[in-house]
Amino acid sequence: MKLFRNAPTITKALVIVGLLGACQNEKDAVLSPIAEQATAASNQNAKIAANSKLISDGSRKLLYSGPRNLVTKETLESYNYYIEYAYSDQYIKSTRYEFSTNKKIADNTYTLNANGLCIESSVGNNFNGTTKYEYNENQQLIKAFNKFEPNERQEFEYSLEPNGQARLLSVAFYNKAGDKLRNWLIAMSARPRIFIH
Repeated sequence: MKLFRNAPTITKALVIVGLLGACQNEKDAVLSPIAEQATAASNQNAKIAANSKLISDGSRKLLYSGPRNLVTKETLESYNYYIEYAYSDQYIKSTRYEFSTNKKIADNTYTLNANGLCIESSVGNNFNGTTKYEYNENQQLIKAFNKFEPNERQEFEYSLEPNGQARLLSVAFYNKAGDKLRNWLIAMSARPRIFIH
C-alpha cells in the first residue's frame, strides 16, 4: 500500500483505468474475431486458446471457470504471487497470495451498480485506497475520487458526438486541497495521443 501512495499520479491514473477495465460490463466487452486476431498477432508472447481465451501472456497464466468463463485465477510465478477472483452481481473481489507460502497479501474489492459499472474500488487490506466513481447518462466515467479525501479526484471530459460515440477529450487531476495538478488532453487522430499540461 505504501508503494501505491508514493507512486506518481500518472501511474495511479493508469492503475485506476486498469481497474475500471476490470469492472466493465462483460456484454460490452465482446471483441470482433478480427480485432481478437489483430491483438493476438501483435503480441508474440500471448497464447490464445481455440475458444478465444487468453491463457498465458509471457509468464502470466490465467485460469477460467464457470458458465460465463470468467478469470478465476491469475498466476505470475516470476513475481511470487497469484490472484484469485470471485464474482457476484454486486462486486468483483480479488485476493492476492504469495505463491510459495499461500499467505494472503491483499484484498481488492470492486463494487458494481445494477448496470455492471464499478462505483467503488477498495484496494489493499486497510481500504484507505478507496475510490468512488461517477458516470453520466451515457454510462461514461466522469469522475473518480478518493472516498476519504473527495477533493483528490480525476475528472473526465468527452466530446459530444451525434451518434453516441463520444470520445474522451481530457482528464484533469486534482490534489487533496482541490488544486488542479495537471490536465491530460487527448488528441484523437489515427492514433490517440496524450498531452500533459
